[in-house]
Amino acid sequence: MPHYRGFARCIEWKNHQLDASKSGIIIINSLQTSPTLTPEWPHETELKFIICFNEILSIQLHIENKSNQDIAITQALHNYFHVSDIRNIHIHGLENLTYTEQNALGQQKSGIQKFFHHLTGPVDRIYSDVPSEITIFDPIWKRNIIIRAPFSHSAVLWTPWKEQAKTLDQFPASLWNQVMCLEVGTLMNQMQIIKPKTKDMIEMSIHVTEHQ
Repeated sequence: MPHYRGFARCIEWKNHQLDASKSGIIIINSLQTSPTLTPEWPHETELKFIICFNEILSIQLHIENKSNQDIAITQALHNYFHVSDIRNIHIHGLENLTYTEQNALGQQKSGIQKFFHHLTGPVDRIYSDVPSEITIFDPIWKRNIIIRAPFSHSAVLWTPWKEQAKTLDQFPASLWNQVMCLEVGTLMNQMQIIKPKTKDMIEMSIHVTEHQ
């Protein structure tokens, strides 16, 4: 089975709708794919990315299979979080989960996550069978970042650390210790099979609360 990684985040989407009211802001972007338009993803599909800004940030990714054959997809709602210091944050919800980790040389290993007291080096892990809620606790800024994703069963935790951050063009190297990625989706053995002429959807909400 061919493997396509991250093509949708590297091309331009069409702004489909923008609504603003007292209750929040809604943005809808769309993307049409086909063998001609997106040879890296040669399937007839339509994607819609819906973002709602209010006290809770809500994100949905819809995909419709317009072809006459099954398609297998992996997908993730990619994000970066600004924290006080990645060496002090705690992550709740990943305990006792199986993960696959890849190092800078592309080598992979598997393991089981213990309690996250703090990060001590570069991390690039994919977790399986994640719960619907994961919390990032930042003790210095005294806040919780609560991520809810009821239809996702995978999560990616990534941070390059100091030396690797210097080699990344689109990463603020000076802020290596204040930026981390924790994204949810359906990845690896939890990829989705979408039948012809049917739709699928994943969603995520992010809510920040004060930690007492």
